[in-house]
Amino acid sequence: MTVFGIGGCMALLLVGFGLKDSIMAIAVLQYEEIQLYDGNIILNEDASDEEKQEVLDMISSTDQVADAAENLLKQITIGNGNEWKDVYLNVPADVESYPDFVLLQDRTTKEQYFLDDDGVILTEKMAKELEIEAGDTITIRDEDKGDVDVTVEHICENYMGHYLYMTPALYEEMYGEAPNYNSVYYRTVDRTTEEAENVGEDVLQLDGALSVSYTTDLRQQVEDMLEALDLVIVVLILSAGMLAFVVLYNLNNINITERKRELATLKVLGFYNNEVCAYVYRENIILTLIGAVFGMALGRILHQFIIVTVEIDSVMFGRNINAVSYLYGFLITIAFSCIVNGVMYFKLKKYQHGRITQECRVMAKNLPLTQRKTSDMDGKL
Repeated sequence: MTVFGIGGCMALLLVGFGLKDSIMAIAVLQYEEIQLYDGNIILNEDASDEEKQEVLDMISSTDQVADAAENLLKQITIGNGNEWKDVYLNVPADVESYPDFVLLQDRTTKEQYFLDDDGVILTEKMAKELEIEAGDTITIRDEDKGDVDVTVEHICENYMGHYLYMTPALYEEMYGEAPNYNSVYYRTVDRTTEEAENVGEDVLQLDGALSVSYTTDLRQQVEDMLEALDLVIVVLILSAGMLAFVVLYNLNNINITERKRELATLKVLGFYNNEVCAYVYRENIILTLIGAVFGMALGRILHQFIIVTVEIDSVMFGRNINAVSYLYGFLITIAFSCIVNGVMYFKLKKYQHGRITQECRVMAKNLPLTQRKTSDMDGKL
């Protein structure tokens, strides 16, 4: 029971810290490691080609912009034949430079993928929802030109939204026409929000630009939204502490009550109060360490289950628990155990002076006369 109680305490703590690691990390992973651009300009569809080109020329000539790239960005519907989902189609004008703006890689192995004309790359969360693996075929629904089948060549890491990536050549082969690029990604020199907004404000003055979004704003919104997790972590820590206290306190009470004759024997043999307490605590410490290790494995499993359960359709949370979270959970578990042992010390000491001493007298009366005199002489009672 001690192992399970302490294991449950450790598991709750690990879930609390793990939730923060997994959820708070998605903003950094999405907007610093995957989407490497600072702003996305949506071009006005009603604008002329000259007005759209004016936007590109202005972005290219701005000193605050380090690099920019044209891109086709539109929402499409894909499916596996039974289920259909909406994703954003990305078709970059320059495939070779696209990794400078969007990094396509495997989440676990970090193997980098590159676009080619043999197939598309689909984000991980959407692939799981459609039960698609690399090498499978998906259908792109098009009401005007009919459904088109395409091979999913790779599954890439992504946390915010759902995307499907393909080359311009593959797009032209599928739809029979060249892509009409309607957005521009740009990356600033210093990678700051102020720079990105300055560029965006200037671009919006042109007729060819419809709107501008900034990844720095999106990241801040995600972080503000997830700050409420701090309260959840506090609740989990308090719950874990109460669990540890109740389990250890009651088990120690039962332990002392059931072993009162054994403890009385130790007193008769001359053990001091601290030695009797250490005799009991030694078991608690060993079982606490075993329970903490067991709780790490249990917490890992529970964390993975909760993360998958609480995910919404458009977001995939991380699956990681930082090493420091294991350390914090272990130290807090040990701290709770020490607090309970400290409380039990006074109860055990009082118990020794009262009921255990009475047990010693009863045992002494049952001893032969010579042994009783020897015990009296030695001052054991």
